[in-house]
Amino acid sequence: MEAAGHTTKTKQVQLAILLNVIGEEAVEVFNTFDLTVEEQKDYGKVLGAFENYAKPRKNVVVERYIFNSRCQAEGETFDMFLIELKK
Repeated sequence: MEAAGHTTKTKQVQLAILLNVIGEEAVEVFNTFDLTVEEQKDYGKVLGAFENYAKPRKNVVVERYIFNSRCQAEGETFDMFLIELKK
């Protein structure tokens, strides 16, 4: 928006431009968002929904496996082992 000089336009116009240029796949993703009609008209809410959609998520199963398979290495202090477990 900034590079094209659209930051001075209203939020509704910015939203219309965003939805016009993001492409067909992104519009399909937009249509799956659980937003009210009013929230769909709010540029900040829509942008936040896309950011939340694209945010990486933790795989709980993998995280549990890593946690449960971690053993204290030889020569590793307990404090360092505990710090690694808390990561």
